[in-house]
Amino acid sequence: MPHPCLIHNAHAGSVAGLGRGLVKEAESIGLPCFEVRRPGGAAAVAREALEQGYDRIIVAGGDGTISQVVNGVAPRFDRVELAVVPLGTGNDLARTLGIPLDQPGDALELALRGASCEIDLIHVTGAGTEYCVNAASGGIGARVAADIDPHDKVRWGAFAYWLTAVTKLIELKEYHVRLELDDQTHEMPLYGVIVANGMYVGGGFPIAPAASVRDGCLDVTVIPVLPVLELLAAGLNFTFGRHYADRIQSFRTRRAHLVATPGMSFSIDGEPTRTIDMTFEVLPRTLRCVVGA
Repeated sequence: MPHPCLIHNAHAGSVAGLGRGLVKEAESIGLPCFEVRRPGGAAAVAREALEQGYDRIIVAGGDGTISQVVNGVAPRFDRVELAVVPLGTGNDLARTLGIPLDQPGDALELALRGASCEIDLIHVTGAGTEYCVNAASGGIGARVAADIDPHDKVRWGAFAYWLTAVTKLIELKEYHVRLELDDQTHEMPLYGVIVANGMYVGGGFPIAPAASVRDGCLDVTVIPVLPVLELLAAGLNFTFGRHYADRIQSFRTRRAHLVATPGMSFSIDGEPTRTIDMTFEVLPRTLRCVVGA
């Protein structure tokens, strides 16, 4: 049987009320709880939990917290399983994994008793080395991930991601990007690049609807330089599944090397970084993770 603990991030987006109730429920059943007391502190807490012998870490927080925990236990992935209680603003990995989004109690029950399977990770090298669980968004994608309004997510759903992107176009740069994939190289002007392991970014936008976290591949989507109205139309087509009716391209690869001029900012699982030269490589079935329906 797994030896579980809960890591609770009080700084996650929507955690304020739900998180306190979840911690009380966990304590009532004797589940050990670790609280993340400062922003960015989940990695250190995860290392502490691993050293104390816990082998199923339940993350109560958002995508950024999950990413910190994964990087905290790296590279000792064979010693631990991950489970998620989604309490962030985006919860995109939880969507891909089939975790209940609106019922923390149900998600906790699944985290405690659910079966785990091995999922892929993305190994990212650039200014440093780290692991990405869900997606890395560069250029306009990084800006949108930082600026998207949680209220717009509720009102507009997946289309809120594209609406936010369009409103930011006049503020963002055009990048000349060299993108080296397994068997092809592309050079093109772009507004952004998303390297995805999971299906969603931005609180439910289906940036890689055919992606699987168990297929041993990355799904790379590029956002072309287009006039605003054309880009808006392309976003509508993409949102509603007409993926090949416009100029938004997607590629499937095991490795992607990207060089952008000027240097492109990235958001890796919601955490900002910056470099002009990044390599993304899939690590097939590296992390055991509890999944839902």
